[in-house]
Amino acid sequence: MVQDYALEVIQLGLLQDRAALRAAVDVVPESKRTTRSAPDRWSVAEILEHVAIVNSRIAAMIVTLAPTAPLLAASAMASPTDIDREAFRDRSAKWSAPDTVHPQGKYDAIGAWKLLERSWDDVDAALVAASGRDLTKISRPHPIVGALDGYQWLWAVGAHEERHTAQIVELAETLKN
Repeated sequence: MVQDYALEVIQLGLLQDRAALRAAVDVVPESKRTTRSAPDRWSVAEILEHVAIVNSRIAAMIVTLAPTAPLLAASAMASPTDIDREAFRDRSAKWSAPDTVHPQGKYDAIGAWKLLERSWDDVDAALVAASGRDLTKISRPHPIVGALDGYQWLWAVGAHEERHTAQIVELAETLKN
Protein backbone atom coordinates (compact mmCIF):
# COMPACT_ATOMS: atom_id res chain seq x y z
CA MET A 1 0.00 0.00 0.00
CA VAL A 2 1.07 3.56 -0.63
CA GLN A 3 1.42 5.96 2.31
CA ASP A 4 -0.83 8.71 0.97
CA TYR A 5 -4.52 8.94 1.89
CA ALA A 6 -5.74 10.06 -1.53
CA LEU A 7 -3.77 7.38 -3.33
CA GLU A 8 -4.81 4.71 -0.82
CA VAL A 9 -8.45 5.51 -1.63
CA ILE A 10 -7.72 5.18 -5.34
CA GLN A 11 -5.72 1.99 -4.83
CA LEU A 12 -8.59 0.37 -2.93
CA GLY A 13 -10.98 1.30 -5.73
CA LEU A 14 -8.60 -0.15 -8.30
CA LEU A 15 -8.45 -3.43 -6.39
CA GLN A 16 -12.25 -3.66 -6.57
CA ASP A 17 -12.21 -2.91 -10.30
CA ARG A 18 -9.56 -5.59 -10.85
CA ALA A 19 -11.64 -8.16 -8.96
CA ALA A 20 -14.72 -7.32 -11.04
CA LEU A 21 -12.73 -7.69 -14.24
CA ARG A 22 -11.41 -11.08 -13.11
CA ALA A 23 -14.93 -12.23 -12.27
CA ALA A 24 -16.19 -11.19 -15.73
CA VAL A 25 -13.35 -13.02 -17.47
CA ASP A 26 -14.05 -16.14 -15.42
CA VAL A 27 -17.63 -16.23 -16.76
CA VAL A 28 -16.32 -16.76 -20.28
CA PRO A 29 -15.20 -20.36 -20.88
CA GLU A 30 -11.44 -20.57 -21.45
CA SER A 31 -12.02 -22.10 -24.86
CA LYS A 32 -13.91 -18.98 -25.99
CA ARG A 33 -11.64 -16.25 -24.64
CA THR A 34 -10.00 -15.73 -28.04
CA THR A 35 -13.32 -15.78 -29.90
CA ARG A 36 -14.76 -12.59 -31.36
CA SER A 37 -18.53 -12.17 -31.43
CA ALA A 38 -18.18 -10.33 -34.76
CA PRO A 39 -15.28 -9.41 -37.05
CA ASP A 40 -15.29 -5.81 -35.79
CA ARG A 41 -15.40 -6.79 -32.09
CA TRP A 42 -12.56 -7.77 -29.78
CA SER A 43 -12.20 -11.10 -28.02
CA VAL A 44 -11.66 -11.32 -24.26
CA ALA A 45 -7.93 -11.75 -24.87
CA GLU A 46 -7.86 -8.65 -27.08
CA ILE A 47 -9.84 -6.63 -24.55
CA LEU A 48 -7.37 -7.61 -21.82
CA GLU A 49 -4.43 -6.71 -24.06
CA HIS A 50 -5.99 -3.31 -24.79
CA VAL A 51 -6.66 -2.61 -21.11
CA ALA A 52 -3.07 -3.58 -20.27
CA ILE A 53 -1.69 -1.20 -22.91
CA VAL A 54 -3.83 1.68 -21.65
CA ASN A 55 -2.96 0.97 -18.00
CA SER A 56 0.76 0.98 -18.73
CA ARG A 57 0.52 4.20 -20.73
CA ILE A 58 -1.38 5.96 -17.95
CA ALA A 59 1.11 4.66 -15.37
CA ALA A 60 4.05 5.93 -17.44
CA MET A 61 2.39 9.35 -17.74
CA ILE A 62 1.87 9.55 -13.96
CA VAL A 63 5.44 8.47 -13.26
CA THR A 64 6.65 11.23 -15.61
CA LEU A 65 4.32 13.95 -14.29
CA ALA A 66 4.30 13.18 -10.56
CA PRO A 67 7.71 14.73 -9.86
CA THR A 68 6.44 18.01 -11.32
CA ALA A 69 3.49 18.14 -8.89
CA PRO A 70 4.10 20.10 -5.71
CA LEU A 71 4.77 18.22 -2.50
CA LEU A 72 1.88 17.99 -0.09
CA ALA A 73 2.50 19.79 3.18
CA ALA A 74 3.37 17.30 5.90
CA SER A 75 0.01 17.84 7.60
CA ALA A 76 -2.07 18.08 4.41
CA MET A 77 -4.14 15.31 2.96
CA ALA A 78 -5.22 15.82 -0.61
CA SER A 79 -8.63 14.55 -1.59
CA PRO A 80 -8.51 12.62 -4.82
CA THR A 81 -10.51 14.40 -7.49
CA ASP A 82 -13.23 12.07 -8.67
CA ILE A 83 -14.27 11.44 -12.27
CA ASP A 84 -17.63 10.87 -13.89
CA ARG A 85 -17.56 7.09 -14.11
CA GLU A 86 -20.91 7.14 -15.85
CA ALA A 87 -19.22 8.55 -18.95
CA PHE A 88 -16.93 5.51 -18.94
CA ARG A 89 -19.72 3.05 -18.06
CA ASP A 90 -22.06 4.21 -20.82
CA ARG A 91 -21.52 1.51 -23.42
CA SER A 92 -24.16 3.07 -25.69
CA ALA A 93 -21.59 5.79 -26.39
CA LYS A 94 -19.11 4.11 -28.71
CA TRP A 95 -15.50 5.10 -28.17
CA SER A 96 -12.89 4.42 -30.81
CA ALA A 97 -9.53 3.60 -29.32
CA PRO A 98 -6.56 5.19 -31.05
CA ASP A 99 -4.42 2.78 -33.04
CA THR A 100 -1.63 3.09 -30.48
CA VAL A 101 -3.72 1.23 -27.90
CA HIS A 102 -5.34 -1.32 -30.20
CA PRO A 103 -4.58 -4.92 -29.31
CA GLN A 104 -2.21 -6.65 -31.69
CA GLY A 105 -3.77 -10.06 -31.05
CA LYS A 106 -0.40 -11.54 -30.06
CA TYR A 107 -1.70 -13.11 -26.85
CA ASP A 108 -4.03 -15.88 -25.88
CA ALA A 109 -6.19 -15.14 -22.84
CA ILE A 110 -3.58 -16.42 -20.37
CA GLY A 111 -0.83 -14.32 -21.94
CA ALA A 112 -3.10 -11.27 -22.08
CA TRP A 113 -3.98 -11.74 -18.41
CA LYS A 114 -0.27 -11.88 -17.52
CA LEU A 115 0.27 -8.69 -19.54
CA LEU A 116 -2.60 -7.10 -17.62
CA GLU A 117 -1.06 -8.14 -14.30
CA ARG A 118 2.22 -6.50 -15.35
CA SER A 119 0.30 -3.34 -16.21
CA TRP A 120 -1.20 -3.40 -12.71
CA ASP A 121 2.35 -3.52 -11.36
CA ASP A 122 3.06 -0.42 -13.47
CA VAL A 123 0.00 1.34 -12.03
CA ASP A 124 0.98 0.36 -8.49
CA ALA A 125 4.48 1.75 -9.13
CA ALA A 126 2.91 4.98 -10.38
CA LEU A 127 0.91 5.23 -7.15
CA VAL A 128 4.12 4.92 -5.17
CA ALA A 129 5.88 7.48 -7.39
CA ALA A 130 3.00 9.93 -6.87
CA SER A 131 2.85 9.51 -3.10
CA GLY A 132 3.17 12.79 -1.26
CA ARG A 133 2.47 14.87 -4.37
CA ASP A 134 -0.58 17.01 -5.03
CA LEU A 135 -1.85 15.47 -8.24
CA THR A 136 -4.58 18.09 -8.60
CA LYS A 137 -1.82 20.35 -9.90
CA ILE A 138 -0.94 18.25 -12.95
CA SER A 139 -3.23 17.46 -15.85
CA ARG A 140 -3.34 16.10 -19.35
CA PRO A 141 -6.21 15.86 -21.83
CA HIS A 142 -8.13 12.62 -22.21
CA PRO A 143 -9.19 12.05 -25.82
CA ILE A 144 -12.87 11.61 -24.91
CA VAL A 145 -13.66 13.23 -21.56
CA GLY A 146 -11.30 16.23 -21.64
CA ALA A 147 -8.65 17.39 -19.19
CA LEU A 148 -8.02 15.13 -16.21
CA ASP A 149 -5.76 15.82 -13.26
CA GLY A 150 -3.38 13.18 -11.95
CA TYR A 151 -5.87 11.70 -9.52
CA GLN A 152 -8.54 11.54 -12.19
CA TRP A 153 -6.16 9.75 -14.53
CA LEU A 154 -5.58 7.12 -11.86
CA TRP A 155 -9.33 6.81 -11.32
CA ALA A 156 -9.65 6.49 -15.10
CA VAL A 157 -7.64 3.26 -14.94
CA GLY A 158 -10.43 1.69 -12.92
CA ALA A 159 -13.23 3.36 -14.88
CA HIS A 160 -11.70 2.11 -18.13
CA GLU A 161 -11.44 -1.39 -16.68
CA GLU A 162 -15.07 -1.12 -15.59
CA ARG A 163 -16.10 -0.19 -19.13
CA HIS A 164 -14.32 -3.22 -20.51
CA THR A 165 -15.64 -5.45 -17.74
CA ALA A 166 -19.10 -4.59 -19.03
CA GLN A 167 -17.92 -5.35 -22.56
CA ILE A 168 -16.71 -8.79 -21.44
CA VAL A 169 -20.04 -9.46 -19.72
CA GLU A 170 -21.80 -8.55 -22.99
CA LEU A 171 -19.42 -10.80 -24.92
CA ALA A 172 -20.06 -13.67 -22.51
CA GLU A 173 -23.79 -13.40 -23.21
CA THR A 174 -23.17 -13.39 -26.97
CA LEU A 175 -20.87 -16.40 -26.79
CA LYS A 176 -23.48 -18.45 -24.87
CA ASN A 177 -25.48 -18.80 -28.06
